[in-house]
Amino acid sequence: MEIKKVDAEIEKPEMSKVNKFIEEILKTENEDIIGEFEVSTILEKGTKVRANMRNFSLIMDEPEIIGGSNEGPKPAEIVLAALGSCMEILYGIYAGLMNISLQSVKMTMKSSHGNAAMLNLKDGNSSLSSIEIKVEISSNASGEEIQKLNDIVVHHSPIFNTLLSPIPISGNFYLNGSKIQEIKEKYESKV
Repeated sequence: MEIKKVDAEIEKPEMSKVNKFIEEILKTENEDIIGEFEVSTILEKGTKVRANMRNFSLIMDEPEIIGGSNEGPKPAEIVLAALGSCMEILYGIYAGLMNISLQSVKMTMKSSHGNAAMLNLKDGNSSLSSIEIKVEISSNASGEEIQKLNDIVVHHSPIFNTLLSPIPISGNFYLNGSKIQEIKEKYESKV
């Protein structure tokens, strides 16, 4: 198979910052620097939800067919976007660390979920049934180098690995400021 050579290169992340971050992690002597995140969401109307994270805000909504106003992507689409974005960020970082020139990285993710189960119309699973990924890379690097890059990205992507592994979800439900229920057990996938 002939690999087409391309010229325009994607700008690499600021590698000095990446290397500084790596140095900080290595200074901790086998302790990991844990990145903690907090996102808050609020139901604004109907199915329209505003998510706030750091200095950013994002609207999510459902299509009109399910009673939404279609003012933003569906949450399931955000999950797929998070997967693609996480992996593409790592493509940029690791390509920089491996001195691989990338001209483009484009990902397409497809999935589906059970709407009848989501609406409690029948028993079943409303989770994403599976995720199909297509990664298109343009680079002057060899196929072997790109395969190594792919393996590293898949192995180290937090979102990819989170979606592969069930994780515990815990928390509390409040009504008018008073705790009314606690999530004590891990919810298991019905897949």
